[in-house]
Amino acid sequence: MFLKSERLGFRRVVQGDEVLLHELDSEPEVLRFIPRNPATLDHLKLKTLPAVLRLYDETPGMGFWVAEELASGRFVGWFHLKAVKEDSEAGEIGYRLKREFWGAGLATEGSLALIDYGQKTLKLQRITGVAMTENKASIRVLEKCGLRFEKSYPFCDETMKSQGFETVELSLFVRTLSEP
Repeated sequence: MFLKSERLGFRRVVQGDEVLLHELDSEPEVLRFIPRNPATLDHLKLKTLPAVLRLYDETPGMGFWVAEELASGRFVGWFHLKAVKEDSEAGEIGYRLKREFWGAGLATEGSLALIDYGQKTLKLQRITGVAMTENKASIRVLEKCGLRFEKSYPFCDETMKSQGFETVELSLFVRTLSEP
């Protein structure tokens, strides 16, 4: 186990987890604020998983982690702490949880565990988080984790364009870790 919080255990993503990720992304409410079509099981296995696994070597100490409920061992979702290309002293937090685990404070709990790990172990100076501006629940999680709104900006990448999605507005939140 990579990391633990009060109710969650975090482990590296491994081959075979594409089934769990596919199940997660098959929940329409989970993808409500993700401007992409659900990935196929083959895409997850052949494209997504190898990219996620490479991150562990490319950015040691950072990456994506499967989150499991400590009490039951059930798959809750995933969290990430990724490098920020423009800022070597920063990490970006993110998560995606199964619908049945929403509203229980697990997104905040898991994010705070990764922020603490980033500050104490990786010596990061800043944490960022991004959410669609209309995703008020995720924005509230970022705020509970001490991140503050910095700016909003339009976003539309090549995958979104190829799948027929329009530009969305994203909001960037930042926390300087020397703050209490």
